Amino acid sequence: FFFLMIRRPPRSTLDRSSAASDVYKRQYQRRVHGISFYSERFPMKFFLIALLAVCAFAKWNIPVDLYQSTYAYYIKDVYTDPTTGISHILWCTRFSTIMNYWTVDKSNNVLDKVQITDPTIAGFFSGKFIGAGDGKTMYASYMAIRQGTNVFDQWFSESKDGGKTWSSLIRVPRDDMEDRCHRFGDTMTVVHETGYIFITFHVECPPELAQLHMVKRAPGSAEFTKEVDIYDSEEYNEIRPSIQTEYSVKNGKGVVHFLWGNYNDNERPIMHMMTEDNGATFSKAKVISGEDYYSGFLSLNTASNRRASSAIVGTYTVSPPNKIRLFYSMDHGESFKVMDGSKLNQAIYTWDYRLNSLAVCGTTRNAKLYMLTQTHDDLIEYTIVDLNTMKVDRPEDPFDDISKAFGTRLSCVLSGGKVIVTAVVPVVKADNQLHMLIAQDTLDSQPFLVTLLLLGF
Repeated sequence: FFFLMIRRPPRSTLDRSSAASDVYKRQYQRRVHGISFYSERFPMKFFLIALLAVCAFAKWNIPVDLYQSTYAYYIKDVYTDPTTGISHILWCTRFSTIMNYWTVDKSNNVLDKVQITDPTIAGFFSGKFIGAGDGKTMYASYMAIRQGTNVFDQWFSESKDGGKTWSSLIRVPRDDMEDRCHRFGDTMTVVHETGYIFITFHVECPPELAQLHMVKRAPGSAEFTKEVDIYDSEEYNEIRPSIQTEYSVKNGKGVVHFLWGNYNDNERPIMHMMTEDNGATFSKAKVISGEDYYSGFLSLNTASNRRASSAIVGTYTVSPPNKIRLFYSMDHGESFKVMDGSKLNQAIYTWDYRLNSLAVCGTTRNAKLYMLTQTHDDLIEYTIVDLNTMKVDRPEDPFDDISKAFGTRLSCVLSGGKVIVTAVVPVVKADNQLHMLIAQDTLDSQPFLVTLLLLGF
């Protein structure tokens, strides 16, 4: 921000016509990030430049109410396309037989409402989608329980017209241990450099140990490979929290990262594993959380910038007491650092966080973590962390007056030199209905550089 300061003549010589006023000529001080510049005059063009620079910083729009219901529903995923600016929202009521897919334009007008279902599905459990970045191609995966059973199946569909229409649901192949094995959680990633699609989930087969399984689809193929075991938990009898998948590009090649929590009565480490050759081989799984314990109630949350940055970021909690931890890698998962939340911000440290929605935008040099969090008392907090300096910003957000949030979902994209952060938050209002609110925060990806350019440096 720019602050204008006036050095005035002594109080005894405030008259402009006095001789002292010629000695104490007014000087205008301009401050840019702590640097001061003095001039004899303050030209109007500088004022306009300053105004433009201020506008380049964070600016939330007013939240728009998209939907109201007396029934509980969950936002499964949010994605904003960098080429069109259109937001894509995947949501459903708990164990509904219908998954709702909506598209929303830059003015937060709902464009399309598509219902995704299959007669063999008794209820959807989770959903995830990813855009190819071309404004047209979308991929979606779902986990749903099968009619008349307690078996969870993995499903897949895709769109070639920006989400206006979707292909019929395809049930992903699974192994033959359906009667005693259960799938939990699911995650999907697309390696844009090769066109491979990965869907990963964890499988528990009592009394045996838990495993991570994966299927993949090669470019140009319509079928997924048979389900394969990529990790055995060995001394851990559960995988909790469930698997998360992230993606980065290293030397022009896609790297798929798998992050999850192992669980037994004594240890609960957060783990990481990756593949750099489209799933032909995998690195050895390693612990990235030290000896910390995470709380089984609070979930593991991760984020990456996929194609533009080497950053892999996540949060988890330790218990007791419930404390937030942030882990991050700036070298494609080769090494991780873990930071106590209290070193980032006291508020993050003291509150019992139920849900963090994370998003990473920017290149490796200026990568930032955007985090929207629902606290234990159902309030919403918005935090930005510079992943190179670990500087924390807690800007104002339009959700400060919300007292009963019902989960959060956050996404960000880099488009035209701007970072667009999209937040979707269901909230309970005075009418006792659950309202789906959407808002965007638009920030300059390099505000300090833009400011210097505007000033002519």
